[in-house]
Amino acid sequence: MRDAESINSVTSPDGPLWSATGDPLVVVDLDETPPSPLVLDVTQPVVVVGHARNPEDHDLDGVDVALTTAHASGRSWIQVEDLEEALTSVRTVVARNPLASVVVAQVLRATQSLGAAQSLLFESIAYGLLQGGPEHLQWRTTAPGGTLFQPDDEPDVIVERAGDELSLTFNRPRQRNAYRARTRDELVAGLEVALLDESISTVHLRGAGLTFGSGGDLREFGTVHDGATGHLIRSSRNAALLLSRLANRTTAHVHGPCYGAGVELAAACSNVIARPDTTFTLPEVAMGLIPGAGGTWSVPRRIGRHRATWMALSGEPVDAVRALDWGLIDELSDVGNDQH
Repeated sequence: MRDAESINSVTSPDGPLWSATGDPLVVVDLDETPPSPLVLDVTQPVVVVGHARNPEDHDLDGVDVALTTAHASGRSWIQVEDLEEALTSVRTVVARNPLASVVVAQVLRATQSLGAAQSLLFESIAYGLLQGGPEHLQWRTTAPGGTLFQPDDEPDVIVERAGDELSLTFNRPRQRNAYRARTRDELVAGLEVALLDESISTVHLRGAGLTFGSGGDLREFGTVHDGATGHLIRSSRNAALLLSRLANRTTAHVHGPCYGAGVELAAACSNVIARPDTTFTLPEVAMGLIPGAGGTWSVPRRIGRHRATWMALSGEPVDAVRALDWGLIDELSDVGNDQH
């Protein structure tokens, strides 16, 4: 186990890329650290995981993830059944993709006190850098291939208005509502209607078929060949930013296994209603990336930086009950009364 002294060693201008041990992961037993709190600078290129048997006694500003086997109140601790198993899982992820792991921790530290626009700018730049990095390039060598789905006669997003309510429904059920460029552009167009028309009191976001959204369409990964162009595209067509500007007028109705953008866009809404079968997973770090559809802003604003970092690093699904407890969703729906 490393302590606060070894964490600080990574800031030395003559030091190695990671910590004094050459490790991008620092694990700290918080019950055994000195009384003074850990100091973790935004820029430090490590992931710091703290764990404790007595969670209520610790300041967590100096860690990225906080694990405990005990019940803990607040919005920072992650309660796990087996501490060693959880630590092994994190070690495996960070060892496999250290660049993406460290960058997601840094971005979440840097943006925790920023608004939506600034946070999404950070996210996009970091995402674009990682797109050209070795970890994502390695992932692409084993990722699903094939031809891009050709445009069909039906829209990716169905836009319907009834009175003062606007419904936007992801309409790629055969592809489990995979989020491609066309989907993003049609969603942005629908959200812009709501921003321009203040008579629309509520925007409902839904998904047709078995899931609200399965994340980015893997067949489009790598089709934008440079990170700078990708960043400019995201800057001009960012659905999460528009959702933030709609403030309290947005409700997401989610169901099924939600991945990536399917989690990030829902979390950007002011109200999230989930069916009991819903799960939430952020898989991007395993792809050598970070969440890129607004998740580094939308998810921590609901559940806090520490739990958001855990979701990103672990890649483990969060079920609807835990999501409700954490605040990732606002209520569980009655399946019979929820229309998808």
